[in-house]
Amino acid sequence: GDIEGSKQMLHKAIEVDSTSHERFAEVLCLQGNVPYAIIELTKAFNNGYGNLYQIKASPDLQILNYDVRFTNLLEKYFMLKGV
Repeated sequence: GDIEGSKQMLHKAIEVDSTSHERFAEVLCLQGNVPYAIIELTKAFNNGYGNLYQIKASPDLQILNYDVRFTNLLEKYFMLKGV
């Protein structure tokens, strides 16, 4: 698909609705943009999102399981060790 077009659409969506950070993180992962996906998940957690099962079960977020920043993020917000 059109990666650049999807990036532009995502940025517009974030401007319109900044409450769906976990969904934005999924799109960013699919685009291969792991650092920004982690930023969006941090925003989601700061806003009270707490569905750890959804985060761990989402196939779109699976790429994050290999990133120490994601592990650290889950440890911080869910007080889990060795997630």
